[in-house]
Formats: sequence, structure tokens, C-alpha cells
Amino acid sequence: MSGVDPSEAFAEAAATSVLGSGETVVLMLHGLGGDRNQPLGLLSEPLGAGLTVVAPDQRAHGETSVIGEPEDFTVDRLADDAVALLRRRGFIARPLIVVGISMGAAVALRLVQRGGLRLRGALLVRPAFGEEPWPEHLRVFREVAALLRAQGADGVGRFAASEAYQQVAEVSPVAAESLLAQFTKPGAAGRVVRLEQVPANPSITWGGRWTPSCPVTVVGAEADPVHPMWVAELWHERITGSELVVTPSRDREPAAYDEQMRAATRRCLEAWADGV
Repeated sequence: MSGVDPSEAFAEAAATSVLGSGETVVLMLHGLGGDRNQPLGLLSEPLGAGLTVVAPDQRAHGETSVIGEPEDFTVDRLADDAVALLRRRGFIARPLIVVGISMGAAVALRLVQRGGLRLRGALLVRPAFGEEPWPEHLRVFREVAALLRAQGADGVGRFAASEAYQQVAEVSPVAAESLLAQFTKPGAAGRVVRLEQVPANPSITWGGRWTPSCPVTVVGAEADPVHPMWVAELWHERITGSELVVTPSRDREPAAYDEQMRAATRRCLEAWADGV
């Protein structure tokens, strides 16, 4: 695709779900190795009448075949992808709410930092990226990536026997299962660049505190070794005026976790749909 803007190429090919027909767009961004069904699971029925939900599979994820180059897996490039998608779909001038999980939260935060969009609010769920590349809690992805490179899906057994996996499993079987699933995702070996490059990107790229132009809610979950609470607390501390919501563990209280996540999402969308 020489001469083609990488984000425009993504926007043309991105597998995207669009729900509703309201004026305010809700851009929902999934986590590393996930797909658009992950953030869509945060929604409650019925969807608010004033909303249009736009949920893409990000590059090299889900049903989106576009991969690109290693340098296309920065938080900035993924934010460029999101903007290009909104523009291509005719949503770029509409009021916007951004919802992101993990990697998606980092991309959503970058969109808020940049400005230039009609942002009404940002819901940042279980952030994982902080001030430094490759924080300790994300280094497990290096091991997953190396095994995928060397053995493809057959590397799952070796990973399951590794100390890195066992350390995660002791704290959160749900998080551990998610790591194992990285080996069986569609095209996992051919898309391993996402695991190698995305965690190298810090999300907090400013010193001190920062004041956003729209309301921001940060959600952290207890006992999540891949998305530790201290990252959510750091984001909350650095983003002036943000709200911090703490949910129960996904392992210990899964029903309560799901209920509280949907309640927080519903509350934010209702509050921000018509402006604040």
C-alpha cells in the first residue's frame, strides 16, 4: 500500500459494528488481543435513543485484516486510525463519547489529550499503560509473543507451564485464561506484532496533572494483575476532575463486576449524551 496513509487504509477495511441512529456517537475501543464484542458487552438494553455506537475491530484484531508495519502499533497511530474511521463513516463532526478498555482506554485517552473532536465524555476502563514502556505487569505479553513467533498456537502448552503464567493465574484465573486465549485468536501468529509493539507505548506522556476538556471516568477492578489498580489510580490522580470507579474482582464476584460495569457505562452515557 505504498503511498496510502496507514490510517486511511485501516478505515477503509475496518470491521465495524454500528448500532443506533442518535446524534451523539459512542466510539467503543477494545483491549489488546480482543475484538469489538468486548466493549459492546458493556452496553445495557435498550440503547439510548440519542446515541449511535461505533465499535471497530482495531488494526490486526478481530475481523480487521489490516496489519501494517510495526510502527503502526503506537497509541498515536491507533488514535489516528480511530479518527480516520470516524471521518470515513461521516461521524467526525458529531458529538462524541469515547469508551475504551485497556489498550482501548489508552487510545481513548490520547483522543481526549489531542482535542479537536466534539468530546462529551471519556470512559476509561481497566487501564494498563502508565508512564513507562513495558511496565512489569505487561511483560508477560513478551513471553506470549516470543512463543507465538517460535511455535505458533503450539506454544500455549509451554506458556501454561511458565512462571509468568502461573503468577497471573494465582491472582486471577480470568486474566490467565485471557492470556492463554492469545494463542488461539484468529491469525494470532501472523498478528503477533500487536503483542510486541503496543505494550511499548506509555499512555501518561505529560508531567504533573492535566485538565481535560470533557468529563472523564476511570474504572479499575480489584485483583487484576494485568490491569493493576495502581494504574487506574495514577490516571485518576493525573487527570484533574476525573471520577474513579472501583469494581469488584472479575474472579471473586463476576456477577457484581458485570453489573457494576454496565451500570457505570449506562450512567456515563446517559449523563453525557446531551452534553454536560
